[in-house]
Amino acid sequence: MKSKRPKNGRSQLVNRVVKRLRQSYRPIQIILFGSYAHGHPGPDSDLDLLIVKQTPKSFYQRLFDVRRLVSPVLGGHPFDPIVMTPAELPLAGSRLLDYDAVVLYHVPKSSIEASKVEALKDYVGQFGGGVLMVGLGGQLDQEIAQDAPLDALLPVHFDPKGAQEAKRRVCIVLLVDRSTSMIGPRIAAAKRGAVELVKQLAPEDLVGVLAFDTMPYVVVEVQRASQVTATLIEKLVRLRSTGGTDILPALKAAQVRLQQSGATVKHMVLLSDGVTEPDPKGYQQLMGELTQQKITISTIGIGAAFVDTEFMGWLARSTDGTFYQMRSLDELPQLMIRDTQHTLGQLPFSEGYFQPVLAEGAAWFDRTVAWPVLKGYLTATAKSGATAELEIRQAEEHSPLLSHWEWGAGRVAVFTSDADTRWSSEWIRWPSFESVWAQIVREVMRRRPAEDVFVWTQQDQATPQVIIAGELQQPFAELIGADGQVMPLGLVQQGPFRWQAAVSAGESGWYELVIGSHVSTPTQPGQEPSRASTAFTRRWVQIGQAQRGPEQPGLPPDEAILRRVAQTTGGVFDVPDRAFVPPTVDVTVIVPRFRWVLPLVILLVLADIALRGRTML
Repeated sequence: MKSKRPKNGRSQLVNRVVKRLRQSYRPIQIILFGSYAHGHPGPDSDLDLLIVKQTPKSFYQRLFDVRRLVSPVLGGHPFDPIVMTPAELPLAGSRLLDYDAVVLYHVPKSSIEASKVEALKDYVGQFGGGVLMVGLGGQLDQEIAQDAPLDALLPVHFDPKGAQEAKRRVCIVLLVDRSTSMIGPRIAAAKRGAVELVKQLAPEDLVGVLAFDTMPYVVVEVQRASQVTATLIEKLVRLRSTGGTDILPALKAAQVRLQQSGATVKHMVLLSDGVTEPDPKGYQQLMGELTQQKITISTIGIGAAFVDTEFMGWLARSTDGTFYQMRSLDELPQLMIRDTQHTLGQLPFSEGYFQPVLAEGAAWFDRTVAWPVLKGYLTATAKSGATAELEIRQAEEHSPLLSHWEWGAGRVAVFTSDADTRWSSEWIRWPSFESVWAQIVREVMRRRPAEDVFVWTQQDQATPQVIIAGELQQPFAELIGADGQVMPLGLVQQGPFRWQAAVSAGESGWYELVIGSHVSTPTQPGQEPSRASTAFTRRWVQIGQAQRGPEQPGLPPDEAILRRVAQTTGGVFDVPDRAFVPPTVDVTVIVPRFRWVLPLVILLVLADIALRGRTML
C-alpha cells in the first residue's frame, strides 16, 4: 500500500502545535484524534488533541494554560484540547471509543498499571481500537529486564541485550591559547577558526572549546555540535588575552573529556605558540596515555614573536596528528577546515548506522521507498502470529523494527526505534517522514462503521424499546450507565435494516448505547475479504425520565428546557442566524416629568433674557 502525504498546511499546523506543547508544556503524551487523525479534516474542523500530563491543576485551568501556550501558533484555527492526568485516563475500554487509536510515545511499560492495560485490551479486542507503541521510555535496561502487564498486548518481546546504539562518530576539543602573546588579531583569528570547526561537524558530533593561560578554562563544555552553534559566538566574544602559558594542564583537561565521550574518533586541536613551562617527563607520560587511548592532537602554530615548531611538531607526531605552520592569520580558518575534514575522513563509512529494510510479506508500504538509516533501536523478537513490516538485519539476525498483530477486533503495533533526534535524526530530515507516520497511524486506527445509523426509543410500552436502523451486519449492542455498568441488549431483527431490543428494568436516565457490527476488510481493492473484524459506533438514548443533578458532564442538552426558556423570554431556539439579534418589540417606558421639566425651565429663562436685552439692567 502506498503512503499518501497529508495536505501540507494541515500537517504543519499539527507539527507546530505539538512542538509548542512539547517544548513549553512537557506532557507525558499527546494523542491526535478526530478528523485530523483520519486525514480528512474540513476547512472548519477542530484540531483535537488529548494531552496527558501529571498536574495538580483543575480541569479548566489546564485548558486555559494549554490554549494560552498554543494560541500564538494556531493562526486562528479551531483548537479543542482535552488535558487529563494519568489517573484520569479511562479504566474501561468503552470509554476510549472517542479515539480511533492510542499512541504510546516513549512511555515506560512499568508506568501503565494492570487496570489500564485491561482497559486497552478491552478497547482493542472488543471495540476494534488500535494501539501504537513508539519507542520505550524510562530506564531502558530496567524496562527491558522487568516484565510488565503491557507485555501481553505487544506483538514483540524486547530482548535482554537491549539497545543497539550508534557510537558518537567524532569528538573534537579545541584548545585556544589566551596568553598575552595572543592579544589583538591573533585571538580574533582563533575565534573565527573555532566557528569554522563547528560548521564542519554533523549535528550529532561532539565538540568543546577550552581556553588556557597557566590554567584551562571552559568556554564551551563538550556537547553536540547542534547545541553549540547558537551560543558559540556569544561565548567567544568574552574571550580575552591575559597571563602566561602552560599547555600541559589544558591537554590533560581535554584528555578527560575526550575519554569520557565514548566517540569513535577522539581529537584535539591546539592553537598556541608552543612556548610553555618545561616538563619533559610530564609530556612524555601524557603522550603515551593519549596514544594508548587513541586520542590524536593536531597543532597550529600561532603567536607573537616566534613559534616553537619543534615542540609543536613533536606533540602532533607523537599521537599521529598533524602540525600546521601558518604563514598568515588569514590562513587559520582554512587550516581548521582542512584538519577537521581530515579527522572526519578517519571514520568508518558505516560506523554505528542501521539500515531498515522491508520484511518478507510486508504490505503497508511501497517497495520502492528508500528508508533512511537509524542510529539505534531496541532489539526484539516477534511473537507468534505477529507480522513485521520493517526490520534491521545484522549478519544472520533479523530484528523487527515495525511489527503488528491482530488482537481480537483491533490491532497493536510497535516501532522499536524512537522517531526522535537521538536515533532517528535522518528520518526527521526525510521528506517522507510525515506521510509515512500518517500511514502507520492509519493502519492501526479503529475501522469506522457506516455513519448512517439511526437510533430512537419507544417509551409507550410497559418495557422501553430501543430501535436501531442502518446497514449493519450481525449487529450487537449494549447500554452503559452513568456508573459504568454495562447492560447487554438482545437485538431482534424487525426488517432488512432494522433491529429492536427491550430494555430490562433499570434506573431511568441517559445511557450510552454502543453498537457493534461485523465488517470485512479486503487487503487490496477488488480482492476477496481477508479477515472479519468489528466496527463500533455510539449514541445517547434516554430510558424513562432522566434525573438531572446539579452538574452531570457528558450528557446531551435538554431540548425541552431550552425551548421553554426561549419561549418564556421571547427568544428563539436553535436558530443561529437570529440568536444574537435582539427582538424588535414595542415597549412603553414611563419617564418621571422632572427629568425634562427642569431643562425646559432653563431654556425659557435664557430665551427671556435674550429678548429683553438691556431692559434687564
